[in-house]
Amino acid sequence: MKDFLCCCEYINVKGDRSHIMAMCCDCEELDNIADRCLCCKDQPGNYGLFAQPCLDRIRIPWIGGAVKVNLGMICPMFLIPSFIGLAATSCTMTVIVAVSLPIVFFLLYINVSFLRFHPKSRLFCSWFWSSCGFLLWVLEYMVMAYREILLSENLALLFLVGVAIYFYLLTKGNPGIVGHSTRFDSSEDSARDTVLDINTPKVGIVESESQSQPAVDGQRRVSCNVCKIEQGSRTSHCKLCGVCIDRRDHHCLWINHCIGANNHRSFVLCLMFFTLACSYGAHLTMTTVCTPDMYLDYFLLPVNCQFVYSDMHIGVSFVSALYAALLAILGAMCLVQQFMLICRSLTVYEWRKNRYNALIGCNMGSHQNLGCIRNCCQFWFQSRPGHYISITEV
Repeated sequence: MKDFLCCCEYINVKGDRSHIMAMCCDCEELDNIADRCLCCKDQPGNYGLFAQPCLDRIRIPWIGGAVKVNLGMICPMFLIPSFIGLAATSCTMTVIVAVSLPIVFFLLYINVSFLRFHPKSRLFCSWFWSSCGFLLWVLEYMVMAYREILLSENLALLFLVGVAIYFYLLTKGNPGIVGHSTRFDSSEDSARDTVLDINTPKVGIVESESQSQPAVDGQRRVSCNVCKIEQGSRTSHCKLCGVCIDRRDHHCLWINHCIGANNHRSFVLCLMFFTLACSYGAHLTMTTVCTPDMYLDYFLLPVNCQFVYSDMHIGVSFVSALYAALLAILGAMCLVQQFMLICRSLTVYEWRKNRYNALIGCNMGSHQNLGCIRNCCQFWFQSRPGHYISITEV
């Protein structure tokens, strides 16, 4: 029978019973790190050995046992308002925050050790949703209070946000997980996607988890050493999800989900409406807190923003608009990349595997390339296979 735990007790990573009041006691890993620092010795390269026990001790009391606090989800909820409030104090602080935040996130994004120790981290996903929620709150609570935005304009913005959320929910569905029972389909369309002729060069889809099999009837098969299944010609294994995805584009950390054959279209549409919503929200805020001017009797653009730091509310609204504009620019850059690859019938994963060929000027076209127009029509209008297993079965 399982021992009863009070609200402040929990079972730690070693399987022992512990108490949240002892969070700074009996941590051998942390003691070793402190001893090495005091003795000026080199630290071990595997920081996950002490990071996991330390993070396991951060808990809050709860009925039936202390609950572990997910710092990756909690921190953005406090950091985003703090950074925007700090940037709203002066123009200098706005520049400092605007320059430092992208650098920090870029270094964290490319840090292999972070994803290695926290493969299921929700930091980026939580930052994305916290940013969207805070920006929407600023516009509806602070900017709308100035009564400069029409009801129709606000409804149009909420419509863009609602459509983006709808396609986000579709994107969070099954990306196209290839199950153990999946076999190569004999149909013409499926054969084009799952079987690669032995005389055709393979376009960067084999990872270290994949292994080529002997040719059968002039066709080369590839199997995944992790999932123990046969892969199609455009199927690849995701290390973060731990499954094989048909036509895997990439693993998006900002939504904490893989993008594959089954949700690629909805991802592009979600990214499109997200970019439109950020752009329109930034425009509405800028033309409200700054002095606007009418161009061509139709376009209203901000021309004078010299007094935005005179009031804290106006400063927060102005900085939030700049943040929304930055998100819109990043979303537009991702959209351009997606559209360029769709026109060439390539995924982000295949493109990354062929970056060296692109640098030396070699042809990046794949055996799936049917021309720009046909590739776009195939992407937007061709139905997706329905043989993928459910995520709950993985």
